[in-house]
Amino acid sequence: MTKMTIVALLTVLLAGSISIAAERSSIAVANAARIFDEMQEMKDIREKLASENRLLTGLDVEKRQKLQAMQEALNALKPDAPQYKEKADELTKARIEYETWARYTNESFQREQMLALKQAFQKIEAAIAEVAKQKGIAVVITDNRTPLPDNLDRMNMQQLQALINSRAILYADDAVDISSDVLALLDARYRESAKPQQQ
Repeated sequence: MTKMTIVALLTVLLAGSISIAAERSSIAVANAARIFDEMQEMKDIREKLASENRLLTGLDVEKRQKLQAMQEALNALKPDAPQYKEKADELTKARIEYETWARYTNESFQREQMLALKQAFQKIEAAIAEVAKQKGIAVVITDNRTPLPDNLDRMNMQQLQALINSRAILYADDAVDISSDVLALLDARYRESAKPQQQ
């Protein structure tokens, strides 16, 4: 093998290595906030949680009204009336039961919301990784830039500065945004999982 051939071979190998490195170092962006807002599964979860919240709010109103009625009935009695102690005990018991129910319900509902958010984010992460691998992308950066307001009268100097400083990305071409691809994958998987399982 001549010296010229070795040099040519090394040149080809080096060029190939540079090309592979450039391909693997490619960077894309994804708007996690947009994906959260637009993915069909999260829309359905938000609707379900809103329905549960309306139901719980209705129950809370009913329980408060019952307590109010019990309080008014007790107020109508004189403290030395024969039924007063019995009614006062019933009201105390009802208040404790309501406070326990309200605390349990609130914590349970918050836990359900947090679990739904965590699971959705994990699915988004997995979908971003899958799309990135398909496209030969090595790094995906979240792009949650909030547009600067046209009317600066609605914020002070500190708020504007904080908004500017929070921007991790100053520019990203639309071609490197994989948010739509991620949404398409997530919605396709969600539709598939929603299909009735064949026996």
